[in-house]
Amino acid sequence: MAIANSALAGTWDSSACKYTTTAGTSFTVSKFHRSSPWSIPGVSSTGGPDGYNYLYNFCPGLGKAVGSCAATDLVCQQSTGGSTYVIGTNFMSTTDGTNSNTVEFKSTDASPRCTRVIFNCDPNTKGEPVTAATEQKPADLGCLATYTMAFTHACFCPGSTCNYNPGGGGGDSGSSGLSGGSILLIIFFPTVFAYLVGGMIFKRTRSGASGVEMVPNIDFWREVPGLIKASDGFKFTFRCGSGGYSKI
Repeated sequence: MAIANSALAGTWDSSACKYTTTAGTSFTVSKFHRSSPWSIPGVSSTGGPDGYNYLYNFCPGLGKAVGSCAATDLVCQQSTGGSTYVIGTNFMSTTDGTNSNTVEFKSTDASPRCTRVIFNCDPNTKGEPVTAATEQKPADLGCLATYTMAFTHACFCPGSTCNYNPGGGGGDSGSSGLSGGSILLIIFFPTVFAYLVGGMIFKRTRSGASGVEMVPNIDFWREVPGLIKASDGFKFTFRCGSGGYSKI
């Protein structure tokens, strides 16, 4: 359901996880929903931990129950001791900003708690979003307590195309995974290590070799410098059997 609040407020479509600004540009946050809620450590007014983690999972809700917070609740506060408090169940309002847009949620308690979730636009943040959470003092929005959570990412720039991949490169043009060269190096070094160590152990136990003679195929490696010609590169081929190697 899309709900617009005022001329200064954008529109929040909770079913599509879409924020549309008063200028008509929009962004979606559904790709940031994951199997377990985001858990952001809270920071106190003095800069240290406030003893709580703040749980949010974008849309449609937390996705799984956490203590007294239901899977359908929108925001949850969890103490380091494990106690949980619902701090956002229903949508309240939105606010447009220059480089950020805000969605506010409210619990249904008699003395409700509210959470202000801020989506900051940063075109240069294309991996995992930068996060922050704190309790706002004094409380506002007509609530017993007000909390603020901030998420910063390129995907929260209105009008952008978001290709965020959880745990990957994310962002509009980011890429994820290892390059071909990295994969080759990962395979190469363990293979060389296994070749040397395995060969040395084999020659030591089977023929009693010691010192440099323990190196696998030592005769071949001794001939390598002579088999390489500076002007023509490698000029030899392998031949099966006990005859060694044949020069071309």
